[in-house]
Amino acid sequence: GPLWLVLTPIHQISLNICSENICEYLHGINVHKKGEIEDKNVPDAPELYYMLNDTSPEDKAIRYKIYSDKLESVLKQQQIERSQTNMRVQCLFCPETIAGSRFTISEHLYKEHSFTIGHPDNVVYTIEFIEHLRRKMTKSECLYCDKTFRDYKTLREHMRKKLHKKLNSSNTEFDKYYIINYREFGKTWKHLSNDTEDTEIK
Repeated sequence: GPLWLVLTPIHQISLNICSENICEYLHGINVHKKGEIEDKNVPDAPELYYMLNDTSPEDKAIRYKIYSDKLESVLKQQQIERSQTNMRVQCLFCPETIAGSRFTISEHLYKEHSFTIGHPDNVVYTIEFIEHLRRKMTKSECLYCDKTFRDYKTLREHMRKKLHKKLNSSNTEFDKYYIINYREFGKTWKHLSNDTEDTEIK
């Protein structure tokens, strides 16, 4: 029957592999799980999982297929956002509703509030990104250090005093919204954060 393979970091796929040949190119790992055995002196039986590794041609082919499919989807979304001029989103820091293109949104945040999510060409799922940040702030959670405060006013004061009115490039929570995370393996949006041309709206 089909065998489930665990792929790092998040993908699980099913492949029909003959069990008698599996150990030739897969690495077996025993995983102990809590069972329903009442006797504490009886150890739980381990379950055997098989993992592909990056030296396996099968692994490389699977990862490339996943990577290619996701990249294609993200690039389509980016192209849609490039042509959109009717985006609407409420500002994170003031009551104004920002209407226009992704550049309009970025320009308002930067010029009016000295805040940037990055250059629009480097961002994808723009409206979703803004709403994600809004949910954090609604919970009085700092966008930079993730600390939670007793109310929104205290949060704003903290972000001002600590110069935390910015995003933390080490926070993988935001990886979804930066195109570089889909374009290049092993490279994240942190590589863009030190480039002023990418983080300032001109």
